[in-house]
Amino acid sequence: MRVPRKTEGGGHALKDILLSLFSSIVLLSAIFSLEGKKLLYSVALFSAFLTLFSVYYFYLGVEFLGVVQLLVYAGGVTVLMLFSLMLAPEVDEKLSIDRRRGLLSLLVLPPIMYWATRLGSRSNFPLLDTKDISRNISDHYVLVLLISLLIVSVIISISSILGGEKEK
Repeated sequence: MRVPRKTEGGGHALKDILLSLFSSIVLLSAIFSLEGKKLLYSVALFSAFLTLFSVYYFYLGVEFLGVVQLLVYAGGVTVLMLFSLMLAPEVDEKLSIDRRRGLLSLLVLPPIMYWATRLGSRSNFPLLDTKDISRNISDHYVLVLLISLLIVSVIISISSILGGEKEK
């Protein structure tokens, strides 16, 4: 019979504290991206949120989804948002923000996140490795990928046509 060392329990407590601290940073970047007055800063904070959120996938051992999160969402979506900001005409009006919503979200979201993490740690979902996930995506979601590529090409075409009309 193996006798556990005294430091093992402290390791879990430190791990929980670091995870809670990291979760609060992720949550704050998401809230500040919604509450930002300048759109460019909001997009930058949204990019930080998506990048930091991908760390959860790596933490859970699902590296494939972490890489997809980084490439598609943190990379692609952020670049698409930045390009749409550059193509849109500059607006000088200030955004009016209801601060009560931000305060309400700060009060409501942390208990929900705490409850969700405790529930998620007790779930009995089957763990899949990255080969099963990639096989499932390649078997069932190729059509979704092709449709998304078609939509992106249409968006790029429309933006280039509208950009060409503005120059004339």
